[in-house]
Amino acid sequence: NIPGRAELIRLILAYAGEPFQNKTLSKQEFDIIKGDLPYGQVPVLEQEEDLEGDILAQSMAIARYLAEKHNLVGFDEFDRAHADEIVDAMNDVQDILAALVAEAMTIEDAMEKMSGSLGNLERRLTLRGGQFFAGNTITWADLYFTGTVLLLRKLQASKILNQYPRLRNLNKRICALPNIKSWIDTHWVI
Repeated sequence: NIPGRAELIRLILAYAGEPFQNKTLSKQEFDIIKGDLPYGQVPVLEQEEDLEGDILAQSMAIARYLAEKHNLVGFDEFDRAHADEIVDAMNDVQDILAALVAEAMTIEDAMEKMSGSLGNLERRLTLRGGQFFAGNTITWADLYFTGTVLLLRKLQASKILNQYPRLRNLNKRICALPNIKSWIDTHWVI
């Protein structure tokens, strides 16, 4: 029961205050519907107005769509590019965590690999004023970072953030936002 990249989708919806049904599947339930899913995987986004059952697949496509819909992409094209840059960097961190969860990597190796990525993120955050990753406003990149920190906490590996004060501060501020705090308080047992 590891949230992975789908948590970004949940955090965007929670931040926006958009009601949604978070449906998780057991392995048996997933095996039954897998053949009916685009690409044979989850998450997928179904919207009530989709009368013909059209669904959107691929976690990053869903997150990007929702970020755009809820104005979480920055103020201009360059902000959007900055946010996308951080999202791509966070995908690298998520790949490391996926290897850790799959037991294809030890915690020590994962921490070593993540240290470089987190150092780069700390430098980018500092370069951009230290408050947010893009455009001096919250974007989906900030929410993705917080979702990744939640996963680190679940894996009991969040102590790695102790070396990165600006990243810790960003996460603390995002987690304190009322809708995000409510989501974490009601859906995360760590």
